[in-house]
Amino acid sequence: ILKKQGEDYSIDIFDNQGALLAGSEHMDFKRQEFEQPEFKIAPSKEYGYAIRLGEDKVKTVYVAIPIIENGRWIGFVRISTPLLYIEKTIYRLRDYVIFIFIFSIPISFLISIFLAQSISRPLIEMTKAAKKISSGDLNSHVNIKRRKDEIGILVNTFNEMVDRLKAIHDERKTLFDNISHELMTPITTIRGFVETICEGKVKDKKVVEECFELIKKESDYLE
Repeated sequence: ILKKQGEDYSIDIFDNQGALLAGSEHMDFKRQEFEQPEFKIAPSKEYGYAIRLGEDKVKTVYVAIPIIENGRWIGFVRISTPLLYIEKTIYRLRDYVIFIFIFSIPISFLISIFLAQSISRPLIEMTKAAKKISSGDLNSHVNIKRRKDEIGILVNTFNEMVDRLKAIHDERKTLFDNISHELMTPITTIRGFVETICEGKVKDKKVVEECFELIKKESDYLE
């Protein structure tokens, strides 16, 4: 197993006695290196791990994984990489995160403006419509695109309320017109008889009594 050019890790294979069987770097492995902490794998773990100085005096991360056959360890695979490469990767990730964060600020700002307008615009329209309604204009409605959220429900309820107010207003107007008509008919009759009697146009006492009787009848109807 050889280390490819440009790769930043090494792979070594050992038997269970610490003999180096294959290595991606070199074959002059010292058997006492088998005592390094990454090889001290507890039975409850699946790998060993250590950060220490390598032969080139560079801080390196070592991970040793046991090779198991028929329930017993027959060797190890050790992967090592200088901590410098890991730090470079972390720095790159940090730069990516910073870039994404900076890039997301204006996007978040635009999204927040859009959301604020989508919420405030119907409320502003309802405020304007409510002012028109208070001044007597019952033809005001809030026109927005169909929405199924709480704002849409509120707008639909508001428009239904306006329609109901208009219907009540029309019913009241019709009622008042009918009442006015019903009142004006007997009043006109009473006024006519009173004017006739007061002007002395009726001399017959019996006719006058009949006029008074009709006036009383119309008064009872008004009551």
